[in-house]
Amino acid sequence: MKNKASAKVLKKNGFRCVAHAVPENWGFVKPVLTDKWIRKNN
Repeated sequence: MKNKASAKVLKKNGFRCVAHAVPENWGFVKPVLTDKWIRKNN
């Protein structure tokens, strides 16, 4: 998790990280590592 400020905003708004550093292919030369976030159910 490189962007700690964004992660903090997500957590404050009810999201939780379910996967860390997952490779995503968005059409770039190399896959981009991303974190997967989902919103918690109340």
